[in-house]
Amino acid sequence: MNLTEFLTARIEDDAAIARAFVEFRSRVDCFTPEATDFVERFDPARVLTECDTKRRIVALHQHLPQWPTKTISGDTEFGCDICSRVDDDPGWTHTGGWCETLRAVALPYRDHPDFDSAWA
Repeated sequence: MNLTEFLTARIEDDAAIARAFVEFRSRVDCFTPEATDFVERFDPARVLTECDTKRRIVALHQHLPQWPTKTISGDTEFGCDICSRVDDDPGWTHTGGWCETLRAVALPYRDHPDFDSAWA
């Protein structure tokens, strides 16, 4: 499983839990004050919006198997289509691999068994 597949799966997990909570909440009459504060803070609609935001970030940061820009070593390398672009410095080259943006999006999921520590 690569980082994009991992993130897509975790985002879908989060969205499924939020949708399930909407159903649960419709059957529960009341919550304790602490639970009410938590539910208001992590309202399923907000969680679903965050999931949509993360999906957009993953879609924007497509990683290409052979990025056409040469690296410092002179080889073409796997890299992010967005983060590997620097319009004002045509001599700049990326280091390849998973971009820092997707690595940051993955950090909240670092305790998941499928998380690869190389993404941290």
